[in-house]
Amino acid sequence: MQVLVVEDNRDDLDLVTMSLQRADRSITVSGASTIGEARELIAKRDFDIALLDLSLPDSFGLSTIKELQRQNDQMPLVVLSGDSNENTALGAARLGVEDFVSKGDYIGAPFVRTLRYAIERKKGEQRLRDMANYDQLTRLSNRQYFNRQLLKAIGHAERSEETLGLLFIDLNEFKAVNDTLGHNLGDQLLAQVATRH
Repeated sequence: MQVLVVEDNRDDLDLVTMSLQRADRSITVSGASTIGEARELIAKRDFDIALLDLSLPDSFGLSTIKELQRQNDQMPLVVLSGDSNENTALGAARLGVEDFVSKGDYIGAPFVRTLRYAIERKKGEQRLRDMANYDQLTRLSNRQYFNRQLLKAIGHAERSEETLGLLFIDLNEFKAVNDTLGHNLGDQLLAQVATRH
């Protein structure tokens, strides 16, 4: 497991690292003391999960979560906080954080289990998002997702005064394939066409 710990307090970083590595020697921990450093590390390497303090020199509070999500919104996040404020924890959850751990609750195996569960929850969320946005047969954007992305692209083109092009491809006589050869072959044809560039 590749873990990024975004924490400006060296003692807390060392405590997290020691706790994780004592529980599982295969865990690799990288530290960043600012959001800026964390974003640089994320741009260079793939991490399985990030542990995030909400009080950093260059970011504070829930905006810290948004800053990290801008860099990689697929990476699971667990907040490490000395603040036991329920509103902060709920706000973090609303922003998509997988878990909220109080500083000092870094007890070996249970802490590692918390991280593994967080990673699995994020994978499950991604599967649900994929099912909601992509056609399961072709893996292309479904109509709703396509329309949302098209509206964003149109808005961006209008704001930046750029030209936007859209290519529409239709399969002539596709109904005849389904009617004469069956839906299974029709599905195979659609899947193959979807892979063409």
